[in-house]
Amino acid sequence: MSRSALTRHALQKSLRGQSAQDQPPEEMQRRVKQDELPIYGNDSTYNLNTLLHQNILQSAYFHELYKLRTYHEVVDEIYYRVDHAEPWSPGTARIPSSCFCLLHKFFLMRLTRKQMQGLLRHTDSPYIRVVGFLYLRFTCDPEELWTWFEPYLEDPEEFNASANPSLKTTIGEWLVSLLEENNYFGTILPRIPKKIEDGIKVKLLLLSRKKERAKENLAIVDRLKPGTKVRAMYADEENEPAMYDAVITSVEEGSQFLVSFPAYGNSEKVSLGDIEFDKGKQRRGRSPSHSRRRDRSRSASRDRRRRNQSRSRSRSHTRSKTGGGDITGDLLQQVRERERRKAEAVGRDYASRPASYKGSLSLKLDRWTTRKRSRSPAKREEVVVVQPGMSTGDERPRSRSPSPGKARETEERLKKLRAIEKGLCCCCCNRVKCIASGHRRLQLTGVAIPWSLVGGALAVAALSVSLRGVCRSPLEAVSLAVTVTAAVGWTFVRFVARGFRPEFPKWTLRFVLLRAAIRTVNELYGDRMVTDVQHARAIRAQSEVNTYGYDRRSLGRPKLSVSWSSSVERELGRRGSSAQVDVFIANYRKTPEFCFPTQPNDVVAAYEFLIDHKGLHPEHIILAGDSAGGGLVMSALLRLRGANKAERLPLAAIVSSPFVDLSESIDPASARICILTRSIAKAARIVYHPTWSDRSTWADASAIHCDLSGLPPVFIQAATFDYLYQDSVLLAEKAKADGVNDWELDVNEGVPHVFSLFPAWVLPYGQVGVDKMAVFAADKFTKS
Repeated sequence: MSRSALTRHALQKSLRGQSAQDQPPEEMQRRVKQDELPIYGNDSTYNLNTLLHQNILQSAYFHELYKLRTYHEVVDEIYYRVDHAEPWSPGTARIPSSCFCLLHKFFLMRLTRKQMQGLLRHTDSPYIRVVGFLYLRFTCDPEELWTWFEPYLEDPEEFNASANPSLKTTIGEWLVSLLEENNYFGTILPRIPKKIEDGIKVKLLLLSRKKERAKENLAIVDRLKPGTKVRAMYADEENEPAMYDAVITSVEEGSQFLVSFPAYGNSEKVSLGDIEFDKGKQRRGRSPSHSRRRDRSRSASRDRRRRNQSRSRSRSHTRSKTGGGDITGDLLQQVRERERRKAEAVGRDYASRPASYKGSLSLKLDRWTTRKRSRSPAKREEVVVVQPGMSTGDERPRSRSPSPGKARETEERLKKLRAIEKGLCCCCCNRVKCIASGHRRLQLTGVAIPWSLVGGALAVAALSVSLRGVCRSPLEAVSLAVTVTAAVGWTFVRFVARGFRPEFPKWTLRFVLLRAAIRTVNELYGDRMVTDVQHARAIRAQSEVNTYGYDRRSLGRPKLSVSWSSSVERELGRRGSSAQVDVFIANYRKTPEFCFPTQPNDVVAAYEFLIDHKGLHPEHIILAGDSAGGGLVMSALLRLRGANKAERLPLAAIVSSPFVDLSESIDPASARICILTRSIAKAARIVYHPTWSDRSTWADASAIHCDLSGLPPVFIQAATFDYLYQDSVLLAEKAKADGVNDWELDVNEGVPHVFSLFPAWVLPYGQVGVDKMAVFAADKFTKS
């Protein structure tokens, strides 16, 4: 190096040292979190394939993730964006998937042990857990990998690891593949040291053997009683897993057994898969004809062998592997034999070379297209090159050239077929006569009748499937369809007779026709839909959608929630606030499979999950519910107050047409008009609370009979054409009698049960109800 270069290098070195000395100690410590998981291996690429790491850094979606600053924001992004666990987007080899972009985001954030445990135990989406496991697989110390993965190797939760939605796997099976394989959907996982890898594979074989033994022992579990002699698994820090003679001391819950080892004097608790029970030996011991002749014919060499074995027993606490039936060595041999078989050249790939590092960096052509965004390219014209000396008839050599007569015959047949096709396209009658090859006549007479029968059968089958939640047979489905059609037709006739005006000012023709159909179905089969498990499940399967593979939500409720949250944000914007409103829908267990108090318990658990795991403050939460959900909101408020958790009560609550009275206080005037019928309300009351006739068992299921003092502000939205109108009125009166003055009763004239649920194109007044709830929520948010 020249003198100037040496001087410049020394100057830069001194400047770097001075900047490091000037940096405060707290700035040096800021980058390391408390209890942070260390990065094993390359802490710049995080052990990712170089090609994958570079493409993630260049990804436009990964650049958008810079705005996510907290752990919870990234978790929410995983919930909404990730639907498979492949490293590349479907059909491409250049665009990284959202799963791995978010995984790299976590790499940069450097997760702590507490955050990792939160990911692995998350219940919202399996892909949140998947990202956590991938984080460990790429950055965890291989010696700690088994400790993290072991509790989840039998996890039965299903998800799509592949981008193919039809290929599902479980968390447990997927984790086993992460531990056993190095190739993962076209990328390379970090290699585990050979010694640790062998130990993990042996433990996986032990786990599979344990599952097999548990399955076999299920048939004889009644014979595993205290005092039964068995062979049980034992392992500790000094002894490898092995089977030893043991005696069952006691039987615990959950197929757990307390066994003692007579030869060593200690006891252990084992599971059903850790026990071997020799059924054949037990039968031989009890047989009266059991022969002992072999004992008389033992040889001297056998006696010497037994004496030598007894002399060589160790007096230390370490157990003899041979005496205990050590199985680790055998399993290790099986692991190595399996690896040898994998390495063998089999089939067509016997001469294929293993993938090299540079080969893994090569890019294949992407298979994804932009057909939706661009027009289809014009068809390419075929160009035939004629070589010198070739005639035009010899441009493409053929093995067999047809004779001129056959060629003319073929051409005439094509003309006739074109004429037939033209006649079929231009014909308007039901009978077409065309002359084809061989002068045969083609007639379509009578074809319409069979196809009509087939179409009718298919229509009946489709109708039966669509109404399987209501009807029990195709005949019932046809009958119901005819009855509903007649009711809708009669309603339309009455609408026309009134001069094309609805019966009530706030109604529309769409709502009138929809109400006629729903009311007819409820009158005929309403109680069946509520009380019968099979019909209730069929209705939920048709009226609920699967959201991100985890949550099941009713089709109407998310629309109402989105409309309500948008209205709240608009109202807050008018008041100068830019706050964002998020909606969480509680997926509680439904009737008739579950009854009170399961539903209130689920709602309270969902609410406490938002506080304890989502980090939300109670003053930032408003509970809302409609119909039976409104009753659950009131039950949840009463339970939180009754459990001395007043500080955890939400800011406020909103209930629309709530079901809060088990004493069946109905409004006769609205019962005739409401969508709900008396039979449905009574059936719902019986299914939800089977002992509703006994007032002593009501507890908080009937809110109007409880003390309502000490509860947060509640907005009660009531409709005069609602079967449960009296429930809303009595609830407000009971609150006032208990000294509560900050509740609001919003009475809406001439609208049905939960009118806010209907979209504006069906019932325009529904948006008015949504806006009223939004004003109440905005008032509470701005005052808090």
